[in-house]
Amino acid sequence: ATSTTTTTVTAAALHMPVAAFTATPMIGPVPLTVTLDGSGSTTPNGSIVAYQWNSSGGQSANSVSAALTFDEVGSYTITHTVVDSSGMTGSSAQEITVTDALVATISATPTSGVAPLTVALDGRGSTTPNNSIVAYQWNSSDGQVAIGSRASFTYDSAGDYTITLTIIDDGGDTATATEAITVQEETASLGYNPTARPSPQVI
Repeated sequence: ATSTTTTTVTAAALHMPVAAFTATPMIGPVPLTVTLDGSGSTTPNGSIVAYQWNSSGGQSANSVSAALTFDEVGSYTITHTVVDSSGMTGSSAQEITVTDALVATISATPTSGVAPLTVALDGRGSTTPNNSIVAYQWNSSDGQVAIGSRASFTYDSAGDYTITLTIIDDGGDTATATEAITVQEETASLGYNPTARPSPQVI
């Protein structure tokens, strides 16, 4: 003899937390500090109770926002993991790239002399590893300015001056270099030997 009964069971779909985050910047010169923000992460199962950050370079942090610094050139993967109040976890990852440092270099000729002194400037020795340099900006401490990989400044008065070169690459990164310039007053030729003598000299 047999008997049958039935019942209805409702299965709810299990939704994992979503570990969303932003990393700024995602590419830049060494040392590169990347700011991380995981506040965009969500979960349908309650609330997020833990935020975990790990990078392939060995850095880690535990907070909704963090900052990781990379001191060596290379590509790194940052993984963000969230844990919600039901114990479920979700993860996501992004890759960042650390490049060689952008370096500004000044060639100034001459760096000292008598007024009026014209100093020829050349910034073509500046380097950038992955991008091209798109701008050269020259500034002198006396207010002179110029643009271009080569320029010149003229100093009509004696004094100590500082020339600053700022380069900008097509990634928006900048680097600066400075050069000190010393300008002396022009001295007139006296036409006689200034060494002290017991008798007068005829000039």
